[in-house]
Amino acid sequence: MFVKPLFYIVAVTHLIFFYVINLHTSITVDTILSKGIPGIFGITIVPSVSILDCVGRVLMPLATESGYVKRSTLVMVDYLCTGVGFVAISFVQSYPAMLITCISFAVFSGHAVAVHNSLMGDFVGAEQVYLSNAIVTCIAAASFLTKPFVVGFFRDQHGSYDNLYRVMSGLMFLNALVWLAVNLTESIFLLRNSEMEEKEPKKTSTTPALSHLCCRCTPADENWLMAASCIAVTFLTGGTLRSTGILFVLLREQFGLSREEAAWPLSLSSAAVAFSGILCQILLRWCARGHVLLFATFCQLAGIFAAHYAPTFPMLAAAFGITHGIGSGLVFVLAGSFIERHFTTKRRLIMHLNIAAFCGAGVVFPGLLLYVAGRFGRDKVLLFCAGFLFNVPLLSIFM
Repeated sequence: MFVKPLFYIVAVTHLIFFYVINLHTSITVDTILSKGIPGIFGITIVPSVSILDCVGRVLMPLATESGYVKRSTLVMVDYLCTGVGFVAISFVQSYPAMLITCISFAVFSGHAVAVHNSLMGDFVGAEQVYLSNAIVTCIAAASFLTKPFVVGFFRDQHGSYDNLYRVMSGLMFLNALVWLAVNLTESIFLLRNSEMEEKEPKKTSTTPALSHLCCRCTPADENWLMAASCIAVTFLTGGTLRSTGILFVLLREQFGLSREEAAWPLSLSSAAVAFSGILCQILLRWCARGHVLLFATFCQLAGIFAAHYAPTFPMLAAAFGITHGIGSGLVFVLAGSFIERHFTTKRRLIMHLNIAAFCGAGVVFPGLLLYVAGRFGRDKVLLFCAGFLFNVPLLSIFM
């Protein structure tokens, strides 16, 4: 794996994209407000983006699986369109222009998130995907800890996110350029291979079909109550994971903080969620899946309650960012693993519904949290989050 140049290309370009899109998600609402767009209008942008993000994650991969376009070509387009969207954000000032700009690249950014595993499998082999993802995840988790400094430098010191978006667009254009080179190289090799195959006689494969050896669950073995519970748990867990933009603004206003200080809970949470995939694999080596799920739901609830009652902001940042972040990440990973483990005939459908539930949380919860903040006060937002997350341990009984 480490001797394959394409491993480094896939890993580095995805790391850059993952960092940039995570940063964009965290500052979207604050960017909208900083351009003078009223919050009641600005909050409608987030659900619109979430809907198209779901389209990119669920439907766009079908184009590559059906053979209409190569993954490497489509990911190049993803990065290019995302870069165009970022540079446009730095110039727009009105609500209609911001709405059109944000939704214009949401499909492509959603697909770029979803295609990473498949792309890594194409270039390094399916057997090396776990190790490669572990390396990428560890680096991503560490990189997220730099977000507060980046936000503070551009917004607190220079007064605007515009230059930050221009930098992010440049990184996306660089990614697109790298994948353009990869696509051109692939085309040259494919052309040479096709010329060589024409000169050689075709060989008939004698490998027997192995489809009858695959283990398939019967419909009676597939617990649909478990599937519904996994989807519901993913939806509720996404309530905080998909609302980072509005939480960033509400926490900053509640405590009267600079943006650099207010970014710490969300940066720690992003790092904890990224690291939770590796932590889950470690815990499953010694603990039963159900016990790990119990630990995850405890961390998820304990973190959000501790954040609400924290006497100081650093304690809130640690409780929400680390404890709640690890718990939410573990719950999210385990929900997907239960579907992978217990379903075969309808696995693809349920996984798509699970992804749609996660994106659906971005449609429902940001506006709901803004309503709670306006109706009951900003200090009640985390308590409200704890309230709907109380359903996660109950639903996990059926998983």
